[in-house]
Amino acid sequence: MRSKRRFCVLCLVGITAIGFGHPAGIYTELHPLARSLAEITGCQERAAIYEVFGELVFERIETDYPGYSCWSTLKCYGAVDPLMDPKADGLLIHELGHVFLNRLELSYRDLEMELGYFEDGVYVHVAGVNPVTGNYERSTRGYGSAERPDIQHGELSPDFNSYKEDFADMFMNWARDSFSDDEAGRLRYEWMDAFVRAHVAKLHGEGPQICTVGGVTCAR
Repeated sequence: MRSKRRFCVLCLVGITAIGFGHPAGIYTELHPLARSLAEITGCQERAAIYEVFGELVFERIETDYPGYSCWSTLKCYGAVDPLMDPKADGLLIHELGHVFLNRLELSYRDLEMELGYFEDGVYVHVAGVNPVTGNYERSTRGYGSAERPDIQHGELSPDFNSYKEDFADMFMNWARDSFSDDEAGRLRYEWMDAFVRAHVAKLHGEGPQICTVGGVTCAR
């Protein structure tokens, strides 16, 4: 578990929020990701998201839809402000997980996302293609629960059985350090931690330490 540090929620560089009832809430929402990326990049927490993603604009557009729906465009639609719903905690980090994967332009095969382990001689499938069946099978193992906010699209959602949704949920739980405390949770955390460390550099064409230690300026 990571140590908890105080964080100024109003000083994230390059983050703009439009249309949310309490725009400052966006900084609180994104703090876990800022902390996690700072550990990898060497940037200060306030600059880490900017140095990886660049300028980001999150916008809420009010519609007649009685709930909310957020997308990888970083736009949220609906009558409800997701920042006011505890069930949506981590949702914007989930959407940034989609952004991260989309920018890398990797296929499913490139991800090498097959995760599982043996228990008493029996294979326990966690993520990716199940080697027993040969099929892609998403599972909820390793998450705190099978519901929001641990998983943004539950088992009844038509989007559940998607590797991109599993990736985005893993990115969200990695940033929030909220996987379940068991073998499946450790597998998911270790896979995502290694993936981010290996690929954050590809967005910049250099090593993972894209900032000078403790600094704000990108080293590229």
